[in-house]
Amino acid sequence: MLKSNPESRTRWLALAQRVEEQAAQSGMSGILALFRESLRPLSPLVAQIAWIAQPTMSLFGEGDSMTSLAMLLDPDEASKSTFSQGTSPSEGN
Repeated sequence: MLKSNPESRTRWLALAQRVEEQAAQSGMSGILALFRESLRPLSPLVAQIAWIAQPTMSLFGEGDSMTSLAMLLDPDEASKSTFSQGTSPSEGN
């Protein structure tokens, strides 16, 4: 079963936080919010691309990073994958 590495997850969340802080400092937080909300429907597609890229990125040591990104973008799909492995969501986290 694929699990999200807490370090990779923290790294993605920290990147998102830095982008939000920089947008707020430059007065563009409204534009960032609009951009984020308009791209939200594409998040499952990007998550699927991350799942597809995960085995290849594992060759370069970034497989955990792709797994974390995919789980952050589409938590519903991540919970489905834990069910397909025969574990409960609480065991998968």
